[in-house]
Amino acid sequence: MVIMGPQGLTAAQVGAIWEERPLSLLNLDFVLGGPRSDDDYDAFDAFFSDHLLAERAPSLAKGNKAADRIRVEGNRFYVRGDYHAAMGKYNESICYAAPGSEQMAIACANRSAFNYEHNEFEQALVNIRLAKKHNYPERLMPKLLNRELSCKQKLAAGESKGLIPCPLMYINVETNPKIPFLAKGIHMEVLPDFDRSMVADRDFRTGDVILDEKCILAVVDAERRYHRCGHCSTEGFYSLIPCPHCVSVMYCSEKCLEWDWKYVHRFECAVSDKLQYISYGHVAMGSKLFLYGLSLFNDDLDEMMRYFETLEKSGGNALDLDYTEYDPLEEWKDLCNVKVVEPGIVFAYRNENFARLAGSAHCYMLLKNPAVAAIVNTPAKRTFMYQRVRDFVRLANFYKWESFSSPLCPVASLFNHSCDANAVATIHSDKIRIVVLRPIRAGEQICVSYGPSWWDKPDPTPYRAHFECKCVACDPEKYDEWRAEGREPPASFFKNAETAIAVLGDELANNAAKYNAITQLIEKYAYLHPQKNFAALLYKHQESLRTLIDDEDGTYHRTIAHAKLEEEDE
Repeated sequence: MVIMGPQGLTAAQVGAIWEERPLSLLNLDFVLGGPRSDDDYDAFDAFFSDHLLAERAPSLAKGNKAADRIRVEGNRFYVRGDYHAAMGKYNESICYAAPGSEQMAIACANRSAFNYEHNEFEQALVNIRLAKKHNYPERLMPKLLNRELSCKQKLAAGESKGLIPCPLMYINVETNPKIPFLAKGIHMEVLPDFDRSMVADRDFRTGDVILDEKCILAVVDAERRYHRCGHCSTEGFYSLIPCPHCVSVMYCSEKCLEWDWKYVHRFECAVSDKLQYISYGHVAMGSKLFLYGLSLFNDDLDEMMRYFETLEKSGGNALDLDYTEYDPLEEWKDLCNVKVVEPGIVFAYRNENFARLAGSAHCYMLLKNPAVAAIVNTPAKRTFMYQRVRDFVRLANFYKWESFSSPLCPVASLFNHSCDANAVATIHSDKIRIVVLRPIRAGEQICVSYGPSWWDKPDPTPYRAHFECKCVACDPEKYDEWRAEGREPPASFFKNAETAIAVLGDELANNAAKYNAITQLIEKYAYLHPQKNFAALLYKHQESLRTLIDDEDGTYHRTIAHAKLEEEDE
C-alpha cells in the first residue's frame, strides 16, 4: 500500500483503539506510580505483578468448539457483505482449529468460497486443497468438488486476474554495487533539523524506483493478526497458515513460519496471547529486535551483554554494510548503533515514559515463558533485557510505517518525512519500495511522507506525530517564500493534463499506460512546483501508484498460489 495514512483509518479511529488497550490504561498509573529508576528491572516486575490489568492477560488455547463458533461469526459477516471481517474470522477459526479437524477443513473451504466469488481462482484452489488435506467431511464434498472443477475450467478459459508482474514496480535504475536493492547515487548524511538523511548524488526522474528492500521482520498488531503475516506483514489473508502451537499468529508461507520460529516466535509462542494483549501497534518491535538479536548470538546472553558493554553508539549507517555478503548479525549491530534524537522536550518526555512502560510490560509477559526465563535468569540479566527492549521501543517510533503493522527495513528507515515529499514509500507484500514522485536534483534530500502532503494542509501548522515536522510546508518562516516559488501553468499544461486524465479514466487502458501518462506529465511540468494545479497531478500520481501497487500485490499472491499448485501437481 502507499504510505498516505495508517491503513485507511483516521487519526480519531486509531486513537479510539489505543484508548481501549490495556497499555493505554496502564500508562497513567505508570506515570503516576511506576518505578522511577531504570537500574533494576525487578521494580517494574513488582509494579505489574500488583496491577489488575496485567494479571488479566488471557491464556488462549486451540479448541474446535471455539473454532466452530468463530467460523459461524464469519458466516454472518459474509452474509452481510462484510467480506474483510468474514475472512478475518475464517482465519481466526483456522488458528483455533486442531490440525486435521473438520473445523479446520470447513474454514479453509469457506475461504475458497470467498476467493471464488472474487475471481481469485488460484487462491480458491489452494484453499480447496487445504480443506481436503484436513479431512473435509464427505457429506459436504460434492459442493467443494464442483467449486474445484469450476475454478480449473475458468483458469483454462483464461479468466485469471493475471500472473504477470508489472516491470514498472521493480528497481529500474543502476544499483549500488554493495546494496543491490538501492539505487546508485544516494548517500546518507546528517542534516540540521533532520539528523540522518538520504541525499541524491545524481538526478532522478519521476517514476524511478530507487529502493526495493525486503524486510528483516515486522510487527503486526492484534487488530491485524488474522489478516497479515506475522513475520513479513504481507496482507495475504487469502491463504494464511496458522502457527501450529498458538492462536495469535499466522503466516503467508511455510518459509515465513519457519524463519519466525527459528529467530523470534519460539520465545513468544507460549505467551503470544499475553503479548498481544499488552502490546499496541509498532511497540512490539522492541521485544522482537531483542529476541532476534539473542538468536543471532546463538542464545548466548552473556556474549550479547559483553557486546553492549563495549558499544559506543556512533549513529549507525546501513549504507556502510555490504549486502552482497549479507551478515544479519552485523545488520542487527548497526541498528543497535542508531542514536535516538528526541524532537523537543515534550516529545522526549512522552516518548521516554512510553518506552519505559512498553519495554517493561513486554519483558514482564515474555518472562512468563519458561524458555525465556531459563536464559534471562538473574536480576542483572533481566535488567539488561529490559534496557535493551526499552531502547528498541524508542527506535521503533522511527522505524514504523503504519499504525497496526509495520515491516522493518533498515535502509528505508533512513528516508525522512516531509510534507513536501519528492518520493513515495510503498509497502508491497514483504518489501518497502520507494518511487520518485517528482524530479530530484543532485544535492537534494530525498523525502517521503509518513502522513499528510502539503496540498492537504490549509496553513503551515507543523505536522506532529512522534516528532514535529520542520519541512518548508510546516515552517511559518519559510512557507510563504516557498509557495511563492510556484509558477502559473501555461495553456499547454491544461490541455496535456486533460489528455492524461482521460487516459487515467479509460477502462481499456492498462495500469502501465495510465502510470506513464501521469509520470511524463509531472516530469514535463515539474518547474511549476509548488503550484496548486501541479499539486493535483502529484495527487493523481499517488493514486495511480496506489492502484498499481494493489494490482501488483494481487498478482504477487496469485503467482505464489499458482507455483504452489504446480509444485503439488508434480
